[in-house]
Amino acid sequence: MIDKYGMEDQVLAGSLFLYTPQEATYLFSGSYPEFNKFYAPALLQEYVMKEAIKRGIPFYNFLGITGIFDGSDGVLRFKQNFNGYIVRKMGTFRYYPQPLKFKVLNMIKKMLRR
Repeated sequence: MIDKYGMEDQVLAGSLFLYTPQEATYLFSGSYPEFNKFYAPALLQEYVMKEAIKRGIPFYNFLGITGIFDGSDGVLRFKQNFNGYIVRKMGTFRYYPQPLKFKVLNMIKKMLRR
């Protein structure tokens, strides 16, 4: 890796988290596949969990499980490795202030295959 990237710092992964007094919420993240062996996303999770504890935040919310609890959800298994538990909350919804414009844009995207 040093041959390819030199001695400069290299970003391995990035995440977006939201802190409130009651909860630290993991929104999303991304990482470069070539750096998978460093487990950077898990390290980011650990760092934010420790930061939440330091701030006295009682809950850490991973978000993003499908509600299928038959063992087939790899994302759920990853999250359970942190010894958490599932709390069911209200789901998400989408509001389109201009529904006709939204439908037209989606039709154009389908025609352009984007």
